Amino acid sequence: AVPRVKCTRNVAIVFDKFMNREDGSPIGQLTITEHDEPSDVIYNWAFEHGLGSGSGGKGYLYGIIDLVCADDMVVCQRRSPLVFGPQRINDPDGEYVGSLEVMLGQEPVDALYGFFAKYGLLDEGKRDNWDFGAVYRQICALPGLVGKCVRHQAVKFWDANYTMGRGNDTVALGQFVIWDDEEVIDKLYKLRREHDLTLTDQMEALSEICSKEEVYCSRTRARVYQMTGINYNDYGRYGNETCKRQYAGWQYLLSFSETRFGTKVTEFIRKEEVKEAIESPLIGPILLYTVLLVLTILFTLTKKNTLVQSLHPAQKSIIYLLTISVTSYIYARIIEPMDDIDTAMHAHEGALPNLDIFEGEEPVDAVLSWAKEASRKHHPIVREYIYREILAKVCEELTCARRRAWEKIDMGFMTVNNVKHDIVYYNPAVDTTAGGNDKCHLHTTLPGETTGSDNDDTDDSNGTDDSDDTDDSNDGCRHLKHTATEICARIHPPVPNCAPDIAKHMHTQLISHEKNRLDSKNAYTKLGLEMDVPFDELHSHTARLLRHSYQMNFVPYASVDNGTALPYYRWEEEALKGFATRDAFYKVRDVESREFNDKPCEPVFGGALCAKTDKDGNMIIEC
Repeated sequence: AVPRVKCTRNVAIVFDKFMNREDGSPIGQLTITEHDEPSDVIYNWAFEHGLGSGSGGKGYLYGIIDLVCADDMVVCQRRSPLVFGPQRINDPDGEYVGSLEVMLGQEPVDALYGFFAKYGLLDEGKRDNWDFGAVYRQICALPGLVGKCVRHQAVKFWDANYTMGRGNDTVALGQFVIWDDEEVIDKLYKLRREHDLTLTDQMEALSEICSKEEVYCSRTRARVYQMTGINYNDYGRYGNETCKRQYAGWQYLLSFSETRFGTKVTEFIRKEEVKEAIESPLIGPILLYTVLLVLTILFTLTKKNTLVQSLHPAQKSIIYLLTISVTSYIYARIIEPMDDIDTAMHAHEGALPNLDIFEGEEPVDAVLSWAKEASRKHHPIVREYIYREILAKVCEELTCARRRAWEKIDMGFMTVNNVKHDIVYYNPAVDTTAGGNDKCHLHTTLPGETTGSDNDDTDDSNGTDDSDDTDDSNDGCRHLKHTATEICARIHPPVPNCAPDIAKHMHTQLISHEKNRLDSKNAYTKLGLEMDVPFDELHSHTARLLRHSYQMNFVPYASVDNGTALPYYRWEEEALKGFATRDAFYKVRDVESREFNDKPCEPVFGGALCAKTDKDGNMIIEC
């Protein structure tokens, strides 16, 4: 029979040893159980015994951690002890997101940034619901972190001896730091240009850094050009407008307008009738005439033997002059515009977003995308003087292969090694002057495509197939396959058969896009054009679609209309396409209708609907 055994605990001890200092003096017993995280237990034990870091290596504390974790009985999940956490973090709705932990020697702001990146709180869809600065201030006020928040800007990535490149082309860069407000790809692109490295070196480094869950990378293409300080008011329709003057400019000063008295005065000043009166050129003479009239009445109607009547005529003249001077000064200070206020309001009212152009992006495509977004604040911009001037400035500094934008089609994305690569195709078929011959969507299969990719003997490090990129003039998909090859050249590690597979995917998406073109709400998409198309091409292209593609004899594009034309039945497919094309054309057929059509639709009623305002200020709900 097994003798009775007395159990005093139900948790195993995996480490139990009496520890001594580096000089051999005793410290105390260190005991670690199976459920403990060894690094945390050692940190608390060292703190209780007043131990600091030693002078050699990682310090005495980390030396003990390495010693304990080397024991066969001990399982260490990490080698750095926690100084704060785990702290439960919930979203604004009270749902659990994750636990925040701050390691020894780690800045709380870096730990918080890593937490935001790990749980996707910096993604575009969640960014608006989270205020990084507010959360940081809250955790720094917690008892465990009081006095430990030294740095207030997070480091996204840091390496004391960073290298970039391969083999003999490896470049030692020394200390390399990426802050939270910097984009990884922009820093790597700059290093690539400075040290004459390759695109492969750049994308390999990007994959290595952005694959870390605590690093957030919003894009994989570097910004190669940026235009800042763009002001709509600097680009008048006729190019000779002057700065708009702001009468009674003091109403825009926060020190005045945010006070109780200032708020009421500002509301009164901004009434339409008061505003018109102030801006009238007659307000100054009327004000001066009124003051002088009151003064004259005072001199004339006052009783005899008073101080006013006893004034000498010369003294009255001096009073008149002083009154004119004081009234003019008050008018100049209160009513007349002030240069600094005018300048500030000019910059504020006309401010537009920055124009960014990224790697591999044609400048005109970037300018059109910027113009569409900028139109949300100031409209119109596309095809206007400001659009042409900015495009001309950009093309003076960058190489522009064309001046007409192509249709941007989002075809999804591909995630490799935790890095998201967008698949975007610019459709040249919408450009009737240059790319109109590209009819890739008319091919049921990609030209030059083989039936079995497994038999492809092409071996390329980027997964590309050069056999697809031919000079065959009959190949209407060369641009699509070139785009696929360019996308795959930026993916690291290389994906087998990447370019052919991406090209097939893009071709399928393009056919689907063309098939559903007439179902779009966008008039230009229905017509197969882009927003920068001039009026003459707009008319000729619509006529060509109706006459040749849909065989419809619509006025004003009717070639013959003597009453013998057959009726069009709306249930026929070609007739439906023709009517949809004609309806889309009517939305953009003249300047006024086109300006209203191009106006961005703004969300109303909490985002439930979308609406525009016409020239009379009426709100029109868009379906």
